[in-house]
Amino acid sequence: MNYLNEIPEKDNRATQHIDAKIEKRDIPVAIGELMGKDDRFVMIGGHADTTYVSPGAVDNTAGVATVMEIARQLAPYKDDLKHTIKFAAWSGEEEGLFGSTLYVDAHREEINTSLIAYLNLDMNHINLARGVGCSINSNNNETLSVFENITAFVKASNPDFEKYQIGFGYWEGLTSSDQAPFAKMGKDFACFWGSGCTEYHTPHDTLEFVTPESLAFSGMIYGSYALYLAADLGAGRKS
Repeated sequence: MNYLNEIPEKDNRATQHIDAKIEKRDIPVAIGELMGKDDRFVMIGGHADTTYVSPGAVDNTAGVATVMEIARQLAPYKDDLKHTIKFAAWSGEEEGLFGSTLYVDAHREEINTSLIAYLNLDMNHINLARGVGCSINSNNNETLSVFENITAFVKASNPDFEKYQIGFGYWEGLTSSDQAPFAKMGKDFACFWGSGCTEYHTPHDTLEFVTPESLAFSGMIYGSYALYLAADLGAGRKS
């Protein structure tokens, strides 16, 4: 007997009523600076928030930890900087890129006239048990070329990093992470992506899936590029 035939021909869809409170809140955006000799600046950032169910080790404690370590490592070079380097820990990325978008809206004139490039770190770890691949994407082919040269130097100076396979690709970057509001302004950006994490946005996104050495790899590449720009080693650059 097919019991489906006994279902009356009418709308039997279930309905659900949800009582939710939605309110506006201020969200924190932490900004640090290594002051250069002029007002032009490079910015390195990553989002500090995670989803409500997740510890967020890979997404994105890895990125923010790398931003902070780059700041610490570059601090001794502050007297050599022609341009300022800013470091950002964004909030509200998971809900809609709110922190970075609101920051860009509030500092639009400064960004338009003085930002050299924005460098984003989001899930930049590489899990060796699952693969050794990572990538850097940018909306500027000149940027990608410089990153290729820096990566080759970092690997040559640190043989343990040779195992990491890194690809470089052009990307407009108008979605997905905190580079988007900068890209929409037409500003140069770069994004470092790691090998991914199937546990992200779940309670299982824990430190056991993070390879600290891989964070050092991405940090050395990004830190070197930031210093290259801020010390004006790339003089003649169009951005």
